[in-house]
Amino acid sequence: MTMSVGVGVQAADTFVTAVAPGTFINALSYEVTPDNQIQCEPTIGQRGKLDPTPGDFVVSWKFAFELRGKNAGPLLGALFGDGSDTAAIVAGADYSHTFKMNDAEQWLTLTFAGKLAASQEKVTGAFVEQMDFSYEKGGKCIVVEVSGKGHSYDIEALAAATFDTTGKYTGHHADLQIGAVGATASDTAIESLKLTIKRRWELHYAPGSREPVDADMLDLEITGSIDRRYDDLTQHKYFLGAAAGTTPAATLTAEEMDIDLDTGVDMGGGTTYQLDINLKNIYFHKRSMAVKGRDRHLETYDFEAYVPSAGEQITVVYYNLDNAAYV
Repeated sequence: MTMSVGVGVQAADTFVTAVAPGTFINALSYEVTPDNQIQCEPTIGQRGKLDPTPGDFVVSWKFAFELRGKNAGPLLGALFGDGSDTAAIVAGADYSHTFKMNDAEQWLTLTFAGKLAASQEKVTGAFVEQMDFSYEKGGKCIVVEVSGKGHSYDIEALAAATFDTTGKYTGHHADLQIGAVGATASDTAIESLKLTIKRRWELHYAPGSREPVDADMLDLEITGSIDRRYDDLTQHKYFLGAAAGTTPAATLTAEEMDIDLDTGVDMGGGTTYQLDINLKNIYFHKRSMAVKGRDRHLETYDFEAYVPSAGEQITVVYYNLDNAAYV
């Protein structure tokens, strides 16, 4: 059986209501973990635990997939909150979807198929806690891993699925740009990049209910790392916070990062399938370089995105043929 993950987006104010999936993703892997959180304390006179009692019910989930022309849309809408700002580039053909962080919850219904014959697992009221993007230079596909929790879990009959067949994004489609804020430049020495967007949530339980009745969206953290072929001091200077790049400066220097993915495939109206990620204000926290024999020298930089004085901390623009906003 084909392993698949079906994603259905439901209205932002209906945490407990399921909807039929509308986007289907061929998954590389998935894991669904319902947890009864059994409560039981040892008692005097017993060697073991006695009379277990079910606690709060929690369902966690995660899956990984290869990024395609439109399969990440509903997930980005849920991660950023309250969907996307969608505009027609060419009416009836090409559309852009802009995602900016806000605090309006966006729920999903997730169905996971591939293990039980003629059955699928379903998570209602799912929310996205974390999304990881992984890039490697060359022809390897851009891999996305997404994870979160949800309101409830059950098993239902398998539903028909139609998968996204638009072209995959690979390392050949990437242009990675880093540099001074407002003046980024392509850095062709970057060998790999990992970006993690993480939103912290807290489940809310009402008296008399084992399942959560709501969830609150809390803080945001954006971190990542790059592996870079060591052939100049371009990024080292920014890490040290000084133009000379030889000793640590008294103040840090902010950089801007653009991750531009372009398949080069025309959608039909003259625009190609693209995914653009902009981080307005990043700082390098740590640099390391392992030297071993005659191996290539790679330097690794860990970075974090901070709130800028003006503009968005992160903006994502997704270009595809979906003509409706991800809400």
